[in-house]
Amino acid sequence: MRRHLVTALCLMLLAPAALAQKAPKDVSELVARLASSSGSERASAARSIGYQKDAALPAVPRLLELLAGDRDNEVRVSAAEALGNIGPKCAKPAVPALMKAAKEDKWPKVRSASLSALGEMREAAKPAIPLLRESLRDPDGFIAQAARNALFRVQPDAKDEVVAIEDATRPKQKGSLFDDLSQLQVVLPGRAPEVYELAIYPGFALATTACAEAGSGRCQLKYEGGAVTGPNDGSEDDCEKKIALAKVDFSVVPGLVKQAPALLGAPGGAVTVVQLSAGVFCKSYGWIVHVKDGGMVQFKLNGKVDKVTKF
Repeated sequence: MRRHLVTALCLMLLAPAALAQKAPKDVSELVARLASSSGSERASAARSIGYQKDAALPAVPRLLELLAGDRDNEVRVSAAEALGNIGPKCAKPAVPALMKAAKEDKWPKVRSASLSALGEMREAAKPAIPLLRESLRDPDGFIAQAARNALFRVQPDAKDEVVAIEDATRPKQKGSLFDDLSQLQVVLPGRAPEVYELAIYPGFALATTACAEAGSGRCQLKYEGGAVTGPNDGSEDDCEKKIALAKVDFSVVPGLVKQAPALLGAPGGAVTVVQLSAGVFCKSYGWIVHVKDGGMVQFKLNGKVDKVTKF
């Protein structure tokens, strides 16, 4: 009996410490951090608020303000995600705001996060069904997938139909870009007149270009199957050289792809990527053809061999 009493007493003494460790952070403290001058701090606070679930309901008005107007893309993403994590109890004010962001925000990642958050509202997001269905047809695969997954939650009886709509409208690359870049040459310059770099893969291409909306000042656009999507954040780089895509002769690329493996002594080697780049040390623009397990060959813009590097 005495042993049981001692055990109970120990548990009583330990309980406050254990509860303190498990207790959520004070929401008002997190809301105060939303006023930080640091975008990463505001984004972190928004995410943390979302994890508080019901306790975060008093913070919903501030999250809605961030979603609608914060200058930092990642903060708006975090605000949308936080609203989704809080869930249906905040649906009445959140659903209209998330619908607006999903349709109008300039940054695709915010639109995608807003669509996902609408899904977390479940049946309370039924007013968003027309928007979600429209978003299934977005050429941006992340947005279309977010709309599909949201519809699975909001309209679960239409799963097969939803998948069929998304599959039928996704851009599809016919043939390899290594063989024919004529359509890219027509479409891409309209969205990215100048690029820092263009990476061409068999099924798609990624263009790094100047972008005022991105924190780094650079963003990436994706070309696939005749459609250009993005922007998304691009990596920072010291090289400031840019080239106008209208001045590039893309017709030389198929020949470079055929030449590179042989120049590396690997005639059967597979080309993994072709880059339009200012190259190492930002010297001058040219083509860099990478061959799997072989190396890379640098060509001048006119297609003449510049340098062969074996790995």
